[in-house]
Amino acid sequence: MNKKNMSIVISIIIILLIFAAILILKNINDNQSKPNNFDHDVVDNENIKLSVLNDDSDYFNVQNIINTYYMKLTNRKIANVYDMLDFDYIQKNNITKDNLTTKIDNNHGDVSFTAKKIYYLNKNNRHYYFVNGYIIEQYVDGSFDYNKNINFFVTVDHNLFSIYPLNNSNYNDFVNSYNFEEKALFSRYNTIKVDTSKKLSTYIANFLYLLNINSQDAYDYLDDDAKRKYKTPNDMKIGAKKLTSVVFSYEYDELSSSYKVLDNKLNEIIIKENGIMNYKISF
Repeated sequence: MNKKNMSIVISIIIILLIFAAILILKNINDNQSKPNNFDHDVVDNENIKLSVLNDDSDYFNVQNIINTYYMKLTNRKIANVYDMLDFDYIQKNNITKDNLTTKIDNNHGDVSFTAKKIYYLNKNNRHYYFVNGYIIEQYVDGSFDYNKNINFFVTVDHNLFSIYPLNNSNYNDFVNSYNFEEKALFSRYNTIKVDTSKKLSTYIANFLYLLNINSQDAYDYLDDDAKRKYKTPNDMKIGAKKLTSVVFSYEYDELSSSYKVLDNKLNEIIIKENGIMNYKISF
C-alpha cells in the first residue's frame, strides 16, 4: 500500500473513531439525564413519560389513599389491606391473607403520611401515580418516629385503586419491570374536594407539625426573609408558637406570586407556592 492510500485509510479510521466517541458520549449523557429519584419535573423512560402532578384534588386524594392504607394496617384490617395491594406486589412477595402480617411491617402507631412530590402517568385509561413523601408515627407513650423517604406506586381507575409499596425511589427500574396490563381493583375511596383555603391550611399544618418533629426540616420551609428574621430553628419555634393552621382569610398577590394568609388569631402568614407541597413560608 502506497503512502497516499495509507494516509486515506488512516484518515478514515480517525474519522470513525471520532464518530464512535461522539456516540459514546451522547449515550453517557442520555443515561445520566434519566433520573432515578424525585428531583425532576418530567421523566422520560423509553415510551413512558412521567410528569409532576399539579392538580390539587388529585394530589390530596392520592395522599389520602396512602393514609387510608396505613390506617387499615395499623388497625390490622388484614382483609382490607390485602384488597388494597397491587396484584403484582402480592405475586412478587407471595402474600396471602394468612401471611400478610409477616410480609408487611404493621407495627405502627398512629401514622400520618405527607406526599412531597407525585408523578403521574395516564395509560390504558388508568391513572398511575409515583408518590414520594414522609411518615410521622406517634406512639401511646408520646414518642415519634420520622421517616422522610417513603415511596408508593398507586393505580386509580375512577374510584377504585391499588397500592404498591416501593422500597426505594428508583422508579425507572420499577417502570421497566412493571406489568401495565389491566388488573382487577378491589378497594374504593371517597373523593375529597380540595379548595385553596384547605390547601393553605394543609401547608401551615405541615410546617407546624414538622416544627415539633424535626425543626431543621421545618426551618428549610422558611423563605429568605424569614431566615433573616429567625436566625436559628429555635428562634423560629419561639416565633411560630402564636400560629394556627386555621385559615380565617387569604388573598393572592400576583406581583409576588404569593398568598397572604390570616389565621384565626389574625396572624399574618405569607406562602409562596412553587408547586403542590413545594412552598416557602414567612410570618
